[in-house]
Amino acid sequence: MNKAKNIKLTVIVLFCLATIAFIFNIKDNTTGYLYDPPPPLLLPFNNNISDSFLMGSTQDGEDVNFKYISGTLGFNLWHRYCGDTLIGGKHYPTGYVRNGAPADNLFADSSEYISQVQKLLDNIGSHHMKVLMHRPKIEYLCYGQRSDYQCEPAPLDTGMWFYSFNDHNTGIPETDSGAVVIHCRAGGTPHDAAGFVVKRLKANTEQCHSGTGGDAYRWDSECDWLIKPRIRVDASFVNNPSNFDKPVCKIIILNQDGNSLKEAVLKAHNFLVDPDNRYNGEYLEQYKLLPGDDSLIVRGAWGDKWLFSARGTREINQENQDFNHADIQVRWYGTCDMRIDYVRVDNDIAHNLFGTGQIHDLYMDWLRWEAEIAGHGTSPLEFYIELFEFNQIPCIAYVNRKLDALTGNHINVMADQYTFYQYHMARSEKGKIISPRKIKDLYIDRVNAHEVFTGNPYPLTSPFPYGCYGSAEPQFSEIPSTLPAANGGKILANDTIPEVYDTWLQNLFDGPCNWYEGGAYNEKCCPLELRGVFMFTMKNGDAVSKLCNIPFIAMLQAHQWVSPYEVDREPTNEELDLMTNLAISYGARGIIYWGFGSFSNNECSYSNGITESGQPRYQNIYGQPKWQKLIDINRKLKAWGPALMSFNNTDRHSYIFRDENERYPLVTNSYFRWIVTGMPGSHQDVCPEWHQGVPVPPPDSGLVYECDQNTYLQAATFKNSEADAYYFMIVNRRCSPNFAPGVDSRFPNGENGGRRKVKILFDTDNPQMSASVRWKISEVGNPSASYIFDKTANTYVDLGWFMPAEGKLYKLEPAE
Repeated sequence: MNKAKNIKLTVIVLFCLATIAFIFNIKDNTTGYLYDPPPPLLLPFNNNISDSFLMGSTQDGEDVNFKYISGTLGFNLWHRYCGDTLIGGKHYPTGYVRNGAPADNLFADSSEYISQVQKLLDNIGSHHMKVLMHRPKIEYLCYGQRSDYQCEPAPLDTGMWFYSFNDHNTGIPETDSGAVVIHCRAGGTPHDAAGFVVKRLKANTEQCHSGTGGDAYRWDSECDWLIKPRIRVDASFVNNPSNFDKPVCKIIILNQDGNSLKEAVLKAHNFLVDPDNRYNGEYLEQYKLLPGDDSLIVRGAWGDKWLFSARGTREINQENQDFNHADIQVRWYGTCDMRIDYVRVDNDIAHNLFGTGQIHDLYMDWLRWEAEIAGHGTSPLEFYIELFEFNQIPCIAYVNRKLDALTGNHINVMADQYTFYQYHMARSEKGKIISPRKIKDLYIDRVNAHEVFTGNPYPLTSPFPYGCYGSAEPQFSEIPSTLPAANGGKILANDTIPEVYDTWLQNLFDGPCNWYEGGAYNEKCCPLELRGVFMFTMKNGDAVSKLCNIPFIAMLQAHQWVSPYEVDREPTNEELDLMTNLAISYGARGIIYWGFGSFSNNECSYSNGITESGQPRYQNIYGQPKWQKLIDINRKLKAWGPALMSFNNTDRHSYIFRDENERYPLVTNSYFRWIVTGMPGSHQDVCPEWHQGVPVPPPDSGLVYECDQNTYLQAATFKNSEADAYYFMIVNRRCSPNFAPGVDSRFPNGENGGRRKVKILFDTDNPQMSASVRWKISEVGNPSASYIFDKTANTYVDLGWFMPAEGKLYKLEPAE
């Protein structure tokens, strides 16, 4: 016990020593450009993801006795967030202290906590679950931040053009030591005038996250920032004793309001870093400080305006002058030749992670200890972090590659992709770094990611409830009036008739929405009603998965959340089912729901998750059986799992049928010729497509067919290694509840809602159907539901009724 206490004390002392060293700017030999990754490691698809389809919820480890998660719900993925603790005025992450590992914290030595965590992992494995590991040491190191702001002008078509400045008032670009730098010429002809070399940083919010949700140790307000301009100057000037106190340049740091946080003058003597007080003319990032010199350390956040408030480019911000004024400026005095490559900004974690010395060695011990945990038993899947910012990618990459080398089995750090990753960009420019190619180049390849988690900006949102935070904005979210409870209480939506609601839902999920037009933000799309964001996220996950040949895991909204920062309304059962089915149609290899538990601070700050006070939330706020719906969804996914995991990563295509731009590729590139939906009714309108070569579906008593623009379906095709066997999925995208006569007194004759009958006409001339005349369609997971048809009959195949939001997975194969 005393030994453990002494080890813990030693660790804390090392941290204190490291902090002192950091404050007094002890020289670090780390030099060079932002971490330059080797080529990505080429792995077979699905090499290190679980062989089973993953199903779980964030924080489902709250069910410490596995009473619900592994049995009733059928989850096979365990997760629990890090907590945090306050030590010496600063927050630090803690681990599984509430799950049987009380010593599991950031400062614990391996002898204190590893056996406790391994025992927990064994218990999780005995319940046939994998662990998405939120670990305090991994979390802490991955929240190191490094930004390299290039000083040369960066064209918009370069990889990281946003890591540069708008203004370059003196000096010329040139190549020096393999890098493009700015050369400020002091003498001779030509020469440059003294002045600002760089000003008006483009991505100028990366040090301005003072805290808007999440654990406090993630915030910039708890960081120390070391400014490291990479400069070399004329050695003969520096080594001349008469120039000892002559200034070379000034580094100016401004906060978000444009006020000075730090001004430091680099003089000739600051370059005399060698023990013999000489300078060899090489590039430096850190400088020798003498009494009276200003350090290049800034403590705390540079502001709190960071969410899409970056300056971006001059042209874009002419119409939006309310941007963040945080800045790094370099003013050259003209006293000697100076070349400057970039201005690096490291927080204290990154400074030590990439550096040398005691604290760096301690970090390496941490990684070895965590690799030992990752290699234990059968339950670990991946390490996981959330809400990472772009400038944390260098540290995530460093940690990932160390873990890869230590574990040997490619257990690495995964992060949800679409959260803070783009927040250092101006809102109008964020699309420039979230295309599949940019995600591959700027994130996947740099961190050597083996999967991608599509953390989803929740599509079902709402304005703040009336009376909360002074908001009185009109409600834009819709729900169908046929829900058991459609208004009042905490229901953050307008109730409307099923037809209006279902059309609203398609437009919400699919968009499109012009988020930024005419110099103003379209508030109907962003930041409140995130129209189109759900399908964008699913399509991007699909595209990144194919481009990088890695699986993606869909993280879906299952909760209601009200806070000062966001409002998300709870999905109805049908919306929950629909989001899951759509994710499957785009190739997701796992579903993780947000989130498991609930809390309530007051009527303006609360969350309703899957459970409450450790018990199931059997009903959602609309009076629907939410708990049973999750059980039903997971049973279906478990039945589909072997087929889903067998599909290859290239022959997967998902289409929105009502969208002409997607319907046309479906009927020209697949074995589908047409799809129709029908609803109960008696009056049949003539659809325009019936006069344009689309075969008219056969009369069906009491059924009215819908025209293509009202056919709210998703159709997807898949392929695995089976010869002449194909898989396809049909999802009914209507979500209005359906019930029979007599069920609800408000609707004595019943309500059809979103129930639809689906019929498919196959393209008999498609080469994929050349293997046979007679074909069999069978429902995956329901062998008793099968259909045999003769393709020469050229008639619609009736797949029967689909309940609202229902998805069915089929296998198509020769009947012989």
